[in-house]
Amino acid sequence: MTAARGSVSLHGCMHVQTNLSSERFRSTVCSHFSQATTSRFLGVLVHVAAMKRFEANEKFHFLGLIEAPKVFGLTVCDVLKWPVERDLDVVELWAGKGSVAKAGDALNLKVAEFDILSKPEENITSVSGFRLALDLVLRLRRLGLLHMAPVCSSFGFMNSSRCQRDEDNRFAGDWSYEKVHVGNVMADIAAFFLFVGWARDVHCSMENPIGSTIFKYGGVKVAVDKLELVEALAYRCAYDDAPMGERYLKGFKFFATGAWIVAIRKPCKCKPKCHHPTVTKLDLGAVRGIELICLLVDFLYELAFGSAAILPLYMVM
Repeated sequence: MTAARGSVSLHGCMHVQTNLSSERFRSTVCSHFSQATTSRFLGVLVHVAAMKRFEANEKFHFLGLIEAPKVFGLTVCDVLKWPVERDLDVVELWAGKGSVAKAGDALNLKVAEFDILSKPEENITSVSGFRLALDLVLRLRRLGLLHMAPVCSSFGFMNSSRCQRDEDNRFAGDWSYEKVHVGNVMADIAAFFLFVGWARDVHCSMENPIGSTIFKYGGVKVAVDKLELVEALAYRCAYDDAPMGERYLKGFKFFATGAWIVAIRKPCKCKPKCHHPTVTKLDLGAVRGIELICLLVDFLYELAFGSAAILPLYMVM
């Protein structure tokens, strides 16, 4: 698919290229949402702040002062020097069903998604898989969108007694446990990409369940603090059209490089005790997921949820 061309502004200072006329573009966007939802987006976007702007040399100096993670021996400054054609508008890593990428595709944007569940070679914790993902991130155009949803299984409460993540070990957990080791590698890679995207003037967002400790760990915490990422909470059930009693109560925490992410905020408005359970209690207070989908629900979104994350960037003002 070809990327769009033209000028779309966000608060008069961010520009994305598209070939759609304003009226046609607005019609395309609004077709995904009710009038009330669209109005809410527009109301938020009128007041969003611009991405912080730094000169290239200032960014290199900044990256040299902070503890940005290395991945497979590479620093963020190393990869910023690589010549790459920037031809993508949206990249979704740990994509699952690829809802964010699909929302971009529906807007005629040039997108790419990456997930081991779709292609075995897209194992982001391997050197080859990491380089494939890095290539996609580097190909993002200025003011494109990078969205990431790293695997949360070792950062949540369901296996916390085994993972042993706490404040004393700065939420690094028990590295000898494979799930913790893999989770930490993924978190470091996600942090690395946050810094790469920021340095290349790309909009970046990352999400995990509300109870996840990933945002308190290592390089991710450094990125949250040093890049002053903006936080937003949203609940999956608020985007679900399933009947009451069949919706999952699953809250998500987002951090992004711009205030545009606040448009995804949507609280749970379901009646008390009417959610589909995601876990069952075992002896001695242990819990486990009832169904496979309960364990994967962290990144299996409906298209509407993905659209809510992406549309604030590309809404015509």
